Amino acid sequence: MSDLAARIIRMKLDISSSTGPKDKATSNTPEIWRGNTTQIQIGIFNGTNVLGVTDVDSITMQILSDRQSSSYLVEETIAAISLDNTLDADSWADDTKQHATFPITNDEMEIGDGNSSDLWIVFVAILTDGSEITLGAGPLKVLADGYTGASASAADAYTKAQSDARYVPRVQVAGEAVRFKEGEGLQLQDRITGKWTTIYFEDGAFAHGPWEDE
Repeated sequence: MSDLAARIIRMKLDISSSTGPKDKATSNTPEIWRGNTTQIQIGIFNGTNVLGVTDVDSITMQILSDRQSSSYLVEETIAAISLDNTLDADSWADDTKQHATFPITNDEMEIGDGNSSDLWIVFVAILTDGSEITLGAGPLKVLADGYTGASASAADAYTKAQSDARYVPRVQVAGEAVRFKEGEGLQLQDRITGKWTTIYFEDGAFAHGPWEDE
């Protein structure tokens, strides 16, 4: 039994094709839950042939709002030292190796909006001679999962005493000189006479009614 881990999406990047890379597991456009840690693993091919990466200086992955965007939402770069040149057709097929793995954190995946966002993903290699090669580019779908977040803990809730202190009680509390009386509203008590008066706002100023017994 394997442990629960970050979602892994494996993409075959075929430099002989302009068709967008697919999720190897589904053969469909890659889909990622918004806000979820994800690992994108790539294998670089020319048709059915696995390519070597000894002449690659780095590979950069960018996620953009669309293919015409002038700025990226997510960018990750893998240096040559972290590339695996031992990938072959068998290890790609059995999911044991890949040329590179791009880790994306929860915060980085807080992209897109609404229930579903159609974004764009592109992979570019910089060779040791400085030349730039587009390895693959195509659609990426980011989905909302509907999760609202962890519920507030009991420690975040007000106690009864704290709640009472924030509001005027609808019934008189013993020892308090303020109350809410049905049909009249907020009342204050004269602590000397013990009588009550209703407070109201009139002509831009506070006023009160006649003093009354209980």
